[in-house]
Amino acid sequence: FTSPMIAKLKTYGVAPLVVLLAAVLMVWAGAFAWRNLNHLCEVLSVVQSPSFHLAEHVSQKLLALNQMLRGSGSPPDPVVMADFQRQAAEMKLWVRTNRLSVTSAPQRDILDRIEAALDDYAMRTTRIVEENTRAASGAKPTSVLDQVEQEASPIPALALELRAAEQAALDRFVKDSRRSM
Repeated sequence: FTSPMIAKLKTYGVAPLVVLLAAVLMVWAGAFAWRNLNHLCEVLSVVQSPSFHLAEHVSQKLLALNQMLRGSGSPPDPVVMADFQRQAAEMKLWVRTNRLSVTSAPQRDILDRIEAALDDYAMRTTRIVEENTRAASGAKPTSVLDQVEQEASPIPALALELRAAEQAALDRFVKDSRRSM
């Protein structure tokens, strides 16, 4: 240091250096806080993700498939059955695609089981309808449709499990967000 600097330092003491250091620390802490806040905002946007509403979609789509079959008449119209198979395949693809957006292992497991149950449901429903149509056993349409709805029964139960897993994942997310804040 030169002597004029030392003289100024002796006159003012270490206070300016402490103030400068405090200002640098405050700027660094502010930048760190803003960076973390931006990251938290990005993470919070996940709450809007459809991954927390998959169970509702599964339930609604299954209800639509069952209503489609109920409205098809007896024997079911082949066009309606083809549409049923197409929509069931689309739903299975939708489940598989949305499984990728899920971060919770229990949700992924349940979605895997829903996909398998949808596959069984579509296959067995088609078989039941075809057998009853071929047999022309005089079975009333409601009994055939009741059989079909029994085939779908595992799916609503899985949707309830998925809803519980979604709620647990959301609760965990909120807890982690609060801790981060």
